[in-house]
Amino acid sequence: MRTKSIPDEDKVWIKRITEIHREFKGKFREIQKIDGEVKKLINAFRREVIKHTRVLRKYL
Repeated sequence: MRTKSIPDEDKVWIKRITEIHREFKGKFREIQKIDGEVKKLINAFRREVIKHTRVLRKYL
């Protein structure tokens, strides 16, 4: 069984798209890492606000 060869212009396109996809995956991982850090900071801030608020009221 013989397969068709890929035309040269498609090879260039495939290489370009592959590189773009690699870059996208890397940037996506960076965004996920930053998102996790932001969530941790927001939760820490929320805990501090709650702690500060509870100090102001004896019944909390």
